[in-house]
Amino acid sequence: MSKAIGMHTLSLNCYPVPVSKKVFFSYGVPFTASIDIGLYDVSGRKIAAIEHNSLKTYGVYTGSCKLTDMPLSSGVYFLKVVARSSESILENSRKIIFVR
Repeated sequence: MSKAIGMHTLSLNCYPVPVSKKVFFSYGVPFTASIDIGLYDVSGRKIAAIEHNSLKTYGVYTGSCKLTDMPLSSGVYFLKVVARSSESILENSRKIIFVR
């Protein structure tokens, strides 16, 4: 079953929650855009760039990030996706609870 992507919505889903090793994510891009995906701490500081300036067309994409490869403490983090085109900037984020 496919889901429609809203023209002005950047969808984002993350699982599992809580995560102990690897977080999986999916995101829906409503138009051709440059995509940035990053992991942030609760103060808004970028911990890691997962994807940077990656050109994507309309569609749903999946990815993953192995958190155990990063020097992270157990706690709350945010996965943030930003889509930039010449006409629009959309962003969405999801809370991740990391348990070491």
